[in-house]
Amino acid sequence: MYLVSHQKNDVTYVNDEARLKCDQLRTAIENCSSESEAFVDTFGKERPGYVRGMGPGVTPSQLTIPSFNRSTLQIDGLIEKMQSEIECLKEKAAEVDALKAQVAEMDVLKEQLAFLMQVHKKNGVVNLESPRETRPSSSSSHV
Repeated sequence: MYLVSHQKNDVTYVNDEARLKCDQLRTAIENCSSESEAFVDTFGKERPGYVRGMGPGVTPSQLTIPSFNRSTLQIDGLIEKMQSEIECLKEKAAEVDALKAQVAEMDVLKEQLAFLMQVHKKNGVVNLESPRETRPSSSSSHV
């Protein structure tokens, strides 16, 4: 991890000291039985009260997890809002899927109707009125 974290994107080192330590670490990795042993050989044993890799003077107590503050509460509120929006979008997606299924069913019915109309034309049936019985108008009773 040290090798990766001390190189820039163009594979140059962040500074001369990092280049020197990376070279020493690569040599130690080739000569040691494990990477952790090579790391200890290159950088030395850890000292109590010192956080390795964080620069001089950084202590473990300085790296404590910050307490909840206003920004954390804002993030929590934003997360809840986004979750409710996701649920709403899921419901709308389900509605769209249901409508797509209805449209597909209507397409099938249109094809069936077109087929029936062709069959009726071939059989010489000219009257394609509704199959329901038509009742004669009782207009005479309204007079």
